[in-house]
Amino acid sequence: MKFQKTTILVFSVLFLTLSISAIGQTEPDPNSLGIYFDEGAIENVLYATAPTTVHAYLIATRISSTYGIEAWGCRVMTYGVPIYSTIRGDGVNTYNNVTSNVQQFDVTYPMPLPYSTAIVLADIYIPISDEQPIGLCVDYLYGSGITDMYYVSLGEIISLRPPVNCSMPPCLPSWVASINYNGPVANEEKSWGEIKTLFR
Repeated sequence: MKFQKTTILVFSVLFLTLSISAIGQTEPDPNSLGIYFDEGAIENVLYATAPTTVHAYLIATRISSTYGIEAWGCRVMTYGVPIYSTIRGDGVNTYNNVTSNVQQFDVTYPMPLPYSTAIVLADIYIPISDEQPIGLCVDYLYGSGITDMYYVSLGEIISLRPPVNCSMPPCLPSWVASINYNGPVANEEKSWGEIKTLFR
């Protein structure tokens, strides 16, 4: 029985690895903005043991302009959990973010962030003291006059949207990543967590 479980586990890991490699980034649609736990924009679900500080990434994926990003704006939120952040590159943020459950970004660059299919805009740090579920959300920047999350390329304002495959109950307006919760997105039909339960 032990041999059979080991064989199934090895097969499951191999299948999951091959599937994720084939799929690549979690979000297939252009001009999307999400929060991930890797710089390749694949992992948006994380299980972490407290106490620790989780490092996440605010990433624009598959932007439609290959020129790069000259400016961008949005908010990142959690509910009841303070977070802090740093922006990527040599940009300037209008907002002086402090540790809070809301981080606001109105960022401009002297030279654009270079194009890639996954552009890291900011590093997000989430200190956790227990293992309660945490949802991470993105939204447009209130009071900016632009009612979308956005980036600017060649002087054009282009809307960014949350990933379409977020399906778990939202912390409004859009829950795009989670810590110690079985959502918002499974990269495959069965998540790694579900596969592990077969061997408990």
